[in-house]
Amino acid sequence: MQVPFLSLKYVTEKYKDEIHEAALRVIDRGWYLQEEENKKFEADYAKYIGTKYCVGCANGLDALVWIFRSYIELGVMKPGLALSIK
Repeated sequence: MQVPFLSLKYVTEKYKDEIHEAALRVIDRGWYLQEEENKKFEADYAKYIGTKYCVGCANGLDALVWIFRSYIELGVMKPGLALSIK
């Protein structure tokens, strides 16, 4: 039995036009990082989740690296040591 993988086409169908318009704005401007669309996304998402700031990153691994580096800066973790969850 084959279990179908999550269909992103089905998930994004409702927002297809909005996604295409946003992608075209980015392509037409020629800026893919640190530009208005990125700043708008971060501001809108921060507001949506109820925080003051949001930092967009490339992928989940980058997000985890940033989280661990933040924990080290805050003194919650030290380099080379595993986090103890209680």
